[in-house]
Amino acid sequence: MILSLRRPIHPEWITGFIDGEGCFSVSFSKRTNLRVGIEAKPSFAVGQGISSRPAMEELCQYFESPLTQLRIDKQIMKYETRSLKHLREVVVPHFEKYPLRCYKVEDFLKFKRVVELMTKGRHLDKDGMREVLSLGYAMNLDPAASSRRKRPFQDWLAVLESNRCCKR
Repeated sequence: MILSLRRPIHPEWITGFIDGEGCFSVSFSKRTNLRVGIEAKPSFAVGQGISSRPAMEELCQYFESPLTQLRIDKQIMKYETRSLKHLREVVVPHFEKYPLRCYKVEDFLKFKRVVELMTKGRHLDKDGMREVLSLGYAMNLDPAASSRRKRPFQDWLAVLESNRCCKR
């Protein structure tokens, strides 16, 4: 008989785990049908090898997500949530109560601001989207403090400025 020595997952363990393995990010897509021509998609994600499935399932449950939020790709199990409501009501409050301690705290603070701006609908006007773009491009920088993104920031500003249906 195998006894389980596992205890319920602790919120501070979650924060430490995310400090090492998690990611706060914002992706962008060109959408001509939107007022500003750009769609912003905030994301909170964490990945682990498939052998860590029990911990990933507990993490998913902790963040009040269905286990269907877990997906496997090339022996990596990934949990990701993009729901603005879920990010605002569950994910952000966790990290406010149990703060990150490493460099990732800077990304979280920018991410939190993006969630706030989007909650207020500011991503739907040029000035608000400009701030969301700036914050997104200031996250997850490489060791030389440069963006890892393939599309230059100026390209998105050009999309924003070329969109005529949106007043500044």
